[in-house]
Amino acid sequence: MTADEKIERKRAFDMLGSLLGEINGLYDCVGYDAPKLIKWKRRAARILASIYGETSSEVEWLLGNAFPATGAAYKWEGGMLGETLGMLQREFTKMRDSFAENEHKSGTPETAKVAKRARDLNYERVFIVHGHDAALRSEVARLMEKVGIKPIILSEQPNCGSTIIEKIEKNSDVGAAICLFTADDECKDGTKRARQNVALETGYFWGKLGRDKMVILADKGVELPSDMQGVVYTDTVNWRFSVCRELRQMGYDIDLNRIV
Repeated sequence: MTADEKIERKRAFDMLGSLLGEINGLYDCVGYDAPKLIKWKRRAARILASIYGETSSEVEWLLGNAFPATGAAYKWEGGMLGETLGMLQREFTKMRDSFAENEHKSGTPETAKVAKRARDLNYERVFIVHGHDAALRSEVARLMEKVGIKPIILSEQPNCGSTIIEKIEKNSDVGAAICLFTADDECKDGTKRARQNVALETGYFWGKLGRDKMVILADKGVELPSDMQGVVYTDTVNWRFSVCRELRQMGYDIDLNRIV
């Protein structure tokens, strides 16, 4: 493969990731005829055509079966639009990850790590990193069970003579980590921060899964590492929906109607 071909393949991989990231912003559309959704669909079709070809099955799927018949208009609370967007998130995740794997097979070094992560992810399980807030930990775990995802809480797993880090490694076969940054400790200057084990475990999963597989659920005002983005705050009314929406974008099969 030539250098130019490698650049084009990497560019295509990045464009798929960009489309995937934009789906989150479509949940406020009031129906399938919303201008923002139509604009995204047209852009997605152009990108898929540039990657796979104008007559490819991917383009045909997007313009045909991916959306219901013209005129259907439902808010996500009604189920139909929300399910469509969730399906788009899952399918574009597969396209992106499959493309990364193809890149790896072609010998492109910059996507090798991404490709290995894509093969190892288990979207039936999610790891919950937590501190001393047992109530929030329990609430997040029950939320995961409600939407059909198995929550992995370290203290509930057997020790089997393992050290803490060994225990984390044995239970790290997950698709993502939800990290609870709660105000457990107070610094000398009055700022609040999470327990140090939370920072340690978050760093572990950040390195193993990648930043795009992390959900940070934090109390307002808690000190966070400077390079964290996409934080969901516990004082917002819809934090449960936000957490599940983030997981859906990552590839989890979650029915948002089950949150209610």
